Amino acid sequence: MICCASKRDGTIKAKMLGACEFDRDDPKYPGARIIEDRTMPLSAQDHAALLQCLMLGERHPEIGTSPQNSDDDWYERATWACYVLQYRNLNLRPWEPVPSEVDLDGTGERDAAARQLLGKMLAANMSRFDPDPLAALKASRRRMT
Repeated sequence: MICCASKRDGTIKAKMLGACEFDRDDPKYPGARIIEDRTMPLSAQDHAALLQCLMLGERHPEIGTSPQNSDDDWYERATWACYVLQYRNLNLRPWEPVPSEVDLDGTGERDAAARQLLGKMLAANMSRFDPDPLAALKASRRRMT
């Protein structure tokens, strides 16, 4: 697990759980929280992909917001937009998970296709939060040839 907070200046601070240097009530980090089921800190690449999802989501109001999201929590809005964008771009069925939600080391059969795609994404040095994984993989392959 990691803990994650947005500073007022828009930057993000992510630390491994147990090494956090801030408190949930610290005014410098509004909305500080523990993000469940994450095993590594948010990288600059993941941060950029989430911001891209957030911008795409805000341009398309039909994506909407999750009822649990607050207007001030950019990470929740970005991960919701990522979920919706990946779900749509991959033409998933309602029970199929998106790559951003699966654990690469998981064993569930339901997650097998998403784990396989996530493995390809990570091997191509992509973020798990890329809004259109298949298009990004194709672009990555074209750059390599």
